[in-house]
Amino acid sequence: MIIYFNILYSSFILLFKVYIINRFRTVILIRELSNYLRNFNFSLTIEQKRRIHFYTIQSCITNSWFTQIRGKKADKIETRIEILTGAITPFLDDLVDSKGFLSNEIIELINHSEKNSSFPILIIRYLYNRINVGCSKEY
Repeated sequence: MIIYFNILYSSFILLFKVYIINRFRTVILIRELSNYLRNFNFSLTIEQKRRIHFYTIQSCITNSWFTQIRGKKADKIETRIEILTGAITPFLDDLVDSKGFLSNEIIELINHSEKNSSFPILIIRYLYNRINVGCSKEY
């Protein structure tokens, strides 16, 4: 009987993380991205916002699994990186799947092409830089 309560409790915690906390953090990130993109006369479409929500949910669930395996709660930096990783993924997927870019070509565009102001590269560069700022050598 105790096992059932533990499973129910763990499920409730995961649902709370995914659908309340993660949703709140994702909305804040989307506002941040929208403000950033406004400087370049770009905006996120409804479909892009939906995909960001979807991928941040996947990232939240994956991070929850790993924290359970480690037996250690995620800290603020790791949680922030989780959200940023979820947000960058749909844009990277588009470049790889639709445009046929290789990962090293994307990294080259991010690091060395300041003149490239296309929408996907702008947003990927912004999120990539935010992830790198949040990372320490430990991660």
